[in-house]
Amino acid sequence: MNTENERCFRSSLTVFGAVSLTVLAAVMLVLIFVRPHVRMDPETSMVRVSNDTGVPINNIILNDVSFGYLSNKQISEYKPLTNAYPYAHLRLEVANKKFEWMPDDHYGEKPLGKGNYTYSIRRAETPVGPQFEAHIRDDFEH
Repeated sequence: MNTENERCFRSSLTVFGAVSLTVLAAVMLVLIFVRPHVRMDPETSMVRVSNDTGVPINNIILNDVSFGYLSNKQISEYKPLTNAYPYAHLRLEVANKKFEWMPDDHYGEKPLGKGNYTYSIRRAETPVGPQFEAHIRDDFEH
């Protein structure tokens, strides 16, 4: 008689396990496909460029947005830039020489978000020649 009770108990556990697994799978599918979707639209910032290099610069491209030519101390007009970060990919020309500066990545960086921002293009002299970088100035406007 004990053997018959043990078989019934084991059979009940197997059925309970199968039913539990099926219910869990159904709940997971509902959570995956029915949950409200969070919109993660990239935000657009209005950015401009300030030439703080001491020399005129041409063909300025900041994150694939063209800013053209700026003389020394000149500031460009604002342009929309999606997913702008404090450090930007920069390409430019000085005296017909091309320069490029690209941050390693934006890991841990928060996008600037909506607002007006100014990137300061700066020049640093290095043993191999000048280097140009773009950084958000401390005086950016919100």
